[in-house]
Amino acid sequence: MKKILAAGLLLVSSALYAQTLTVKTPLKNEAILKVVISSVEEFLLYESDLVAGGLSGDLEKVTIVEIVKEEGRVSEITVESNAFYYSYDFDFGDPVDEEFTKCRTTLLKNRFGLYSVEKSRTTCDFDPRVDSHF
Repeated sequence: MKKILAAGLLLVSSALYAQTLTVKTPLKNEAILKVVISSVEEFLLYESDLVAGGLSGDLEKVTIVEIVKEEGRVSEITVESNAFYYSYDFDFGDPVDEEFTKCRTTLLKNRFGLYSVEKSRTTCDFDPRVDSHF
């Protein structure tokens, strides 16, 4: 009985500590949007001896899809967006890859309570380090 009570208390206390909410809200905060764009740019930035490429244009459909709250405060958000990746050949300037890709960025707050590129992680369906034609 004591084990069941302890497990129940542990479950309740962990539920109070961290809560994950699934949402679908357009991201409108300009400061957070800049961090997301920079993180996606960093993920898609690619340069080899033959080609170079990265994010081309702005992100589309930037949407908050998940919010993590700890002790009642938002500690992490996950954002999905659509990006256009474009790379070109150094010698001829011809396009090598032109891809629409879905990206997912997870942003953690830094010690000052702000989101930063250093504390963010982005992955995209198209990874130029793996999927590039060169």
